[in-house]
Amino acid sequence: MVSTTITLSTALARFTNGEKQFNVPPGSFADVMNHVHARHPLLRDKLTDSGARPLPFINIFINGENVRHGFDPDLVVEPGAEVLIMSAVAGG
Repeated sequence: MVSTTITLSTALARFTNGEKQFNVPPGSFADVMNHVHARHPLLRDKLTDSGARPLPFINIFINGENVRHGFDPDLVVEPGAEVLIMSAVAGG
């Protein structure tokens, strides 16, 4: 089975002992996030709420599309998809 590639921003990698890229099984967005949380439990309360919705200062992109727009926890994350998870950057 082809997996889904997860890439984390450097800021989030501090909760994963520095692991910035890893693979999880594909499935619904909620399933993929559950696999991310299972692999790195310290990320559980840093990325999504209990409904799998990204927290306000987290951006999650699947193949370049931000999941915040038209959020659906049942969105299918296809095998081979690339998921980029970033903490939002603020400043001026």
